[in-house]
Amino acid sequence: MLRPELYGDFLDVWSEYVLRELGGPEAADRISPAEDGHDAVMCGAELEEHFRRAFDIFERIGRDRKAPGIRRFVEEHPGYALLLRCDGSFIARSRDADQTGDLAALEAHLAAGSAQHLHELLASCTDGDKRADAVVLSTDMPARYLIARLQPGAEAEGSERLVVIEPLEVIWSDRVKVLLERSFGLSPAELDLVRHLMAGRSLKQIAEQTSRSEHTVRNQSKSVLSKVGAPSQADLIRLVAVLCRPAGAGGGGRGWTGGRRHRLTDAAGRGFDVYEFGVSAGRPVLFLHGMLEALASFRLLAPELARRGLRVLAPVRAGYGESEPLRRPEQAIETALAQAETVFRQFAPSEAVVVVGHMAGAPHGFALAARHPDRVAAVLSVSGSLPFRSLAQFRSMAPRQRIVSYTARLAPMLLPAILRGAVAQIDGGLVSDFARALYIDGSPDDIVARRPEVFEALCDAYRFSVAQGHHGFLGDAYFAVRDWSAHVAATRCPVHFIHGAEDPAVAPPDVRRLCDEIPGAELTVLRDCGQLVLYQHPEVVLDRIAALRGATSPA
Repeated sequence: MLRPELYGDFLDVWSEYVLRELGGPEAADRISPAEDGHDAVMCGAELEEHFRRAFDIFERIGRDRKAPGIRRFVEEHPGYALLLRCDGSFIARSRDADQTGDLAALEAHLAAGSAQHLHELLASCTDGDKRADAVVLSTDMPARYLIARLQPGAEAEGSERLVVIEPLEVIWSDRVKVLLERSFGLSPAELDLVRHLMAGRSLKQIAEQTSRSEHTVRNQSKSVLSKVGAPSQADLIRLVAVLCRPAGAGGGGRGWTGGRRHRLTDAAGRGFDVYEFGVSAGRPVLFLHGMLEALASFRLLAPELARRGLRVLAPVRAGYGESEPLRRPEQAIETALAQAETVFRQFAPSEAVVVVGHMAGAPHGFALAARHPDRVAAVLSVSGSLPFRSLAQFRSMAPRQRIVSYTARLAPMLLPAILRGAVAQIDGGLVSDFARALYIDGSPDDIVARRPEVFEALCDAYRFSVAQGHHGFLGDAYFAVRDWSAHVAATRCPVHFIHGAEDPAVAPPDVRRLCDEIPGAELTVLRDCGQLVLYQHPEVVLDRIAALRGATSPA
């Protein structure tokens, strides 16, 4: 359990144990939610002590609540990384860079043009030029391309400006392919060549892997450079690296990027962040995010928000990102309401807004509508969780989601260790493994999540969500396995559900039953769609938001 790369194997074993103790999935369905005595069946003293020890070890060998300083980031980097002062002297290096003793040793591995670019960046660092762009360095090392960027000094480094060098990570996407094809007229073979170059392969390696002659590959390379107008392969890499950066992304950092960030404090004195997306003068929409996916979709939706004149206000719920964590999981809804009330006062003091509850954010949306009927014009639940009424609701879930739900309901004292293990897997550089394990192979969600631009956004969101560890998930898990239907019953505004027919966490028939309990509520079920509705069919969600805004706007 303590080895992040084996976390998936551990969950498989734990799932088998849980179902065996319960007598199988069918027997589990017959257990009443009120039968808390089953906690004792699931959690003997020995098992609970084992999980407690595992959690304690995770906390000791894990990570700080805040993101690590840049020096620690470089020293613990899994690849080649360096931290330099503006004069070129080294402050820190990763294990892979131990043999690089000084700037001259680094330059020995750089192409002539790359060495010049690095010196220009160091000069910009010395001159205090904040507008200096990151530069791509071509090397003869296994990390064929590095990216060097300016970094403000932090923590132990004081206010000194620094230069960070790390491997260039490029996510090849259909968007980049189309841009190159339309802008420069590259052929399919030439596009494939660029993709291989971005992966760090030499022309000889490309020839071997594509069963083409090295002569043919060299000619294609010359053709690409001519069409693009790049003097060298390094210049081509620099150009494509810029194109590969998602809109709104920051330079070289880890975790969430995008949106306009505001720091607020609620009535209880708890600090939290609010991200603002779309048109500043647009009519506000309140977005209450789910567990892992957080705000990632809005990185990709900026043009669509602008086209519809929407302004999305998305508070980061307690324990996620840098918003202060909950003291107790049962405070999750009250804390979310306090955040929303603060957002209302700050951004929408005099008008009712459409509230979107996304995934685990749905309970908070209904609770807000019940508490403040004058401030909520409508509730839109997108892939939303439902009030928990029976263990049978867990049967249709994907395996990983199902076992976490069983643990949250039947063995809540073991849940922190389960969640902390997931955080360790993300921290351990295995965020890709974690992401791909969430969805069943070949499912609609799996297909959508494998799209490069979506996968990149999701992985960044996972890093953002676990910035403080597992604390945000505890509150969501608490209400995911409890009956909060009283909030639904007290909601008086228009309600609309949008759900994928193949959602791996919540079955559409269960959504239909809840919808039927709400007078006038509507349900849209999307065929061949899972939980990632906002990525697969964003237009359906945004059109519905715009329609609800129009239907509830004052005359």
